[in-house]
Amino acid sequence: MLQRGIDAWLADGTRLIRPYSLALLADAHATHGDMRTAALIDAALRESEETGERWYLPALRRLKGEWLAKESGAACK
Repeated sequence: MLQRGIDAWLADGTRLIRPYSLALLADAHATHGDMRTAALIDAALRESEETGERWYLPALRRLKGEWLAKESGAACK
């Protein structure tokens, strides 16, 4: 459902809050251990830099750190 919403936004050319939307999608994938999580987080980080929309950047970096720790087997608290 999230992916369909993001796709609809893109079809209209809208990029507003896209980094946040991609982060929500990445978080949903991470919950299920989906390997697309890393690519989605990286896409959200790139989008944030391209558009200058950085209000969600700290949370994106936290999400990436948690995913990397999970993938490496390190414990996150």
